[in-house]
Amino acid sequence: VIALALGALLSVYLGLKGAYLIQIPELNFQTWNQWVTFPDFSGLVHSPWLISVFVIIVIKLATIDGIESLATIKAVDQEDPLKRKSDPDQTVKAMGWSNLVSACLGGMTIIPGGIKSKTAIVVGALTQWCNLYVSILLIAYVLFARDWINLLPMGALAAVVISSGCKLANPVQLIRFWRLGWEQLVIF
Repeated sequence: VIALALGALLSVYLGLKGAYLIQIPELNFQTWNQWVTFPDFSGLVHSPWLISVFVIIVIKLATIDGIESLATIKAVDQEDPLKRKSDPDQTVKAMGWSNLVSACLGGMTIIPGGIKSKTAIVVGALTQWCNLYVSILLIAYVLFARDWINLLPMGALAAVVISSGCKLANPVQLIRFWRLGWEQLVIF
């Protein structure tokens, strides 16, 4: 938060514009079709060979998302202070439905967030209600703090993401996964 706040102050002071800053467009609910992009599958009908490419891409994305989702819940389960175990079937099912709905709205794939989950553990969240709260807060930030978010430099956001990733993939985690087995380390 400090890095983002300082980044925003510096962006104003230095007069950064355009590609250097996050750009969240203004949401106008009367023109919702401009900010929700539905996929256009008409090309599949006109070029049958694209169907095989489409199927291969869907299988690849589903496989990658599935592996990443399972690896994330495995890692989060190990960090859980209450030592609860996630249900892999429920995780994959939820991921599948979420990705289906997201894709139908023209969105990207959805996976369980390792950083969000680790943050929830660190702050003491004990139930999955924290996911709903995070979602509501994110929507509120995008809707009501768009002007402030657009002051944030991409570099400051990149620094936060890299810092969070380094905290998750620290040497202690690598050793832990090595002790679980080399295949767990490869997946991690």
